[in-house]
Amino acid sequence: MKTIYAFLLNVLGLSIGFLFLLVLFQVVARVFLRMPTSWSVELGRILFAIIVFYGSAILIYEKRHMKVTTLLERLPANAGRVLEIIRHIIVLAFLFAFSYGSLGRGIRNIGVRIPTLEWMTTGYLYLIVMGSGLFMLAFTLRELLHTIRGARR
Repeated sequence: MKTIYAFLLNVLGLSIGFLFLLVLFQVVARVFLRMPTSWSVELGRILFAIIVFYGSAILIYEKRHMKVTTLLERLPANAGRVLEIIRHIIVLAFLFAFSYGSLGRGIRNIGVRIPTLEWMTTGYLYLIVMGSGLFMLAFTLRELLHTIRGARR
């Protein structure tokens, strides 16, 4: 899992760096050269999606995703553990539906081209999102197994 985590960190870092350069290019092209480019806006949206969804996977791995723990902190340890297990199962169900739905949409839209990026299709974008869902599934399953075993981290 640590290798996957390191890979995702690299993907995220490269995506953020490339998005920065792309926005810088957009500003220079639009303001100084007076030649706005539509493809750079679409590519920026794709990079933003990668940053959001793969960043979410990283947050799940680091246990830094948003959750409300008010009830959990007030329950006895065993009841809190049961509640955590239930929470993980609900999140796994959602992530499975999310990934499965993204796969279906990706397959259905694999031929739908993005007009300003001829090499990119809407289907590829959905498959990118599905990949992040699979990483989130794996990381959530890892947390569920740690919770079931009662491991402290």
